Amino acid sequence: MLDRLLTLGIHGRTVNVASGVSYPAEEIVTAVESALGRRVHRVAHEVLPESLRICTLRMRAYVPEAEHFGFGDAYLENLIARYAPATV
Repeated sequence: MLDRLLTLGIHGRTVNVASGVSYPAEEIVTAVESALGRRVHRVAHEVLPESLRICTLRMRAYVPEAEHFGFGDAYLENLIARYAPATV
């Protein structure tokens, strides 16, 4: 994605490079735990709920082939499986 944006000469513009799906930290930690077959020590902190919307329209306009990069409902699971395989 970044290589394509640089090749296009994009500069001076904000381009969100993201899947477009926001995952709660708890869900990400659980997915990593599952992939590694280990549990982590968790410390909960009270924080105000926050809604984060990341717009990927500009990214997809500049790099339409991003539609085939595997972003979607299984993105988190596929990403974790790729970088944190259970065989560690």
